[in-house]
Amino acid sequence: MPSYAIRPEKSKALKFNLRTFENISEEILIIGQEPYANLIGPREFEIQLIRLYENILNSESYAKAKIIYYKPHRNGPRIDYDFLQTFFKDKKVEVIDSNDSVENIFFNEVRCKYLFTFDSSAVVNISAEADIALKNKIEITTMPILINDLSDLFSKLNFKILDDDL
Repeated sequence: MPSYAIRPEKSKALKFNLRTFENISEEILIIGQEPYANLIGPREFEIQLIRLYENILNSESYAKAKIIYYKPHRNGPRIDYDFLQTFFKDKKVEVIDSNDSVENIFFNEVRCKYLFTFDSSAVVNISAEADIALKNKIEITTMPILINDLSDLFSKLNFKILDDDL
């Protein structure tokens, strides 16, 4: 997506196939970013996780979902399952422990309508790969921990951003 690049004149569009699927589910996929614990410290990361989880709990999508899928980042510490279950008590919580990319898991397995993350670039890939009909059905919500180049891109892609400072 060169038009969204920081330096569009130096960017080229990558070729990829658009993807889609039928039967989108009303479930939630949380895309984890555990390496932030190494960057901002474990305690601050836990505070940010709690903020994200509380936003999910207060969202309209939470009332519709029966399952909360959590895909941890391939690097970094792991979030304890009991910690997740503490927040999402009335839902089935499934941790996806797979080496496959979150993009493939989204398109090929979970097919959730609602995606939540801090600022994973995976949601940009998902949005770029989704055909227009699917793109209009999914709802991507981000809550950036740090203001960075992705924050502006999330706005341009019409993602919901949970941060009053952006």
